[in-house]
Amino acid sequence: MRHRVKLWTVFTLAVALLAPACGRDAATPKAKSGGTVAFGLLHDPFTLDGALAVSIPSFMAVSQIFETLVRTEPGTTRVAPRLARSWESADGRTWTFHLQTGVRFHDGTPLDAAAVCFNFERWYHFTGLLQTSAKWQYVFGAFATPSDQAPPETLYGGCEARAADQVVLRLTRPYGGLLAALTQPAFGIASPDALRRYDADHMSGSKEAPVFDSPFGTEHPIGTGPFRFKSWVRNERLEVVRNDDYWAGRPGPDRIIFRPIPDGTARRQAVQSGEIQGYAPVDAGDVSLLRDNGIRLVELPALNTGVVGLNLARPPLDNLKVREAIAHALNRDAMVKAKFPAGTEVASQLIPPALPGHGADVPEYRYDPDLAKRLLAESGVSSPTLEFSYPTYSPGQSEPLLPDAEGMFLAFKADLERAGFRVTPKPTPWADYYNRALRNGEVQVFIAGLGAGRPSPEELFTNLEVKNPALGFDNQDVMGTLRQAKTEVDADKQAALYQKVNRALMESLLMVPYAHVKVYFALSPKVDGFAVSAAGSDPDFTAVRFT
Repeated sequence: MRHRVKLWTVFTLAVALLAPACGRDAATPKAKSGGTVAFGLLHDPFTLDGALAVSIPSFMAVSQIFETLVRTEPGTTRVAPRLARSWESADGRTWTFHLQTGVRFHDGTPLDAAAVCFNFERWYHFTGLLQTSAKWQYVFGAFATPSDQAPPETLYGGCEARAADQVVLRLTRPYGGLLAALTQPAFGIASPDALRRYDADHMSGSKEAPVFDSPFGTEHPIGTGPFRFKSWVRNERLEVVRNDDYWAGRPGPDRIIFRPIPDGTARRQAVQSGEIQGYAPVDAGDVSLLRDNGIRLVELPALNTGVVGLNLARPPLDNLKVREAIAHALNRDAMVKAKFPAGTEVASQLIPPALPGHGADVPEYRYDPDLAKRLLAESGVSSPTLEFSYPTYSPGQSEPLLPDAEGMFLAFKADLERAGFRVTPKPTPWADYYNRALRNGEVQVFIAGLGAGRPSPEELFTNLEVKNPALGFDNQDVMGTLRQAKTEVDADKQAALYQKVNRALMESLLMVPYAHVKVYFALSPKVDGFAVSAAGSDPDFTAVRFT
């Protein structure tokens, strides 16, 4: 049996193209292929080796060069074929993928089952710095060589090339989220010859400041994708050109040029002037302005949650009533209205409505400063002081869940002080905030974003499984339910388990959710045929034409 959808619920979430190109009248000029698409990114990619990439801008570029076994169908969260034309699994533990035939890497070598298994074995055997940067651990857990950063057990049980076009992937336990996980650009299949020839596993720097300097990831990224690597001038432009031998048909554009434009206003002005033909993400305050000026917007459903994190290992946050007082003290409605675009949903739970596990039977904490004061009095903690961490200005400032980190902090600080807390600010540079402060638990109260890079709530909770002292949470019952949810192959039962996790975490209050934010791509009205999945990390330019 092929494509057993029982293994993953098929959620069809429409990606609303607010000014769609389809349905044009006869007077509209016919779209033409060829030309150059200039696309603005939040920042320069860190590396073009998807297995090591850690940011959406990096994945946007990587997904043009490399392809995954399966993909998320544009406009939905539905898993669809890509390098694998079909697949089957009777138990959620042994998966057989049937590959497309006649596919070649950009270096001319064939894509076959042995090449696919080479990639999986490479990822599994990462060591040292490679382990700290790899997405592998968030899906498959442990590496072949133990790591203190990854879960102790591995999901990976091996890969077998049963035939040239048949890959058997074995897991150590059933896993209902495998297909959704493999849609991510991090699992793009690379040429084994290129990986060996261009020293793909070379990496320097430190865990806190890794340097992605492998020749493979900087000068010779070779996959099977619709575009080939051409050149990269760091922090200026990355150019990929059409792969005329692409197995799925000739792509439309001659080339794509990715330009890092950290400032949101500069990105908006660049697309309005025609300097670029599109960009993402769109800053919160620019949505209406772009729409009013004729720029087309692609709207993605919210697969994310902004949270105020509470480190239970840092007193007085080990006191539940103190945490409840914080939750009731935060005026999230007012903050979202002030800082986020219209349409942003005030979050009442950790799992957004678009994902399984969001449900009615989950505790909510309405804004009630008087109740917050009573709970604080009942806690027995007198005039508690909270050290509140937030990132200072950086390119990441434009990330949708943190449009104005300092302004958000100031709003929450005022709320907490009205309830009787003393608040000490701890601003931290963006890179240090995520690479050191959160990872090492150097925080007490903090703001952050949880994002699902695939159509599953699993990724929202990976920081609970990978050792993360920022939360100070070690509830084995919740961890057990989370592990059970990942193992469950029945979609309805899996959703019920995620709802149980959602409910337990809201009862424990290690995170107070504040917003679910839609992500927008901005496009010139002259661009037709652009597509992107709900995850937003894999823009598809293959059908792009210019009107």
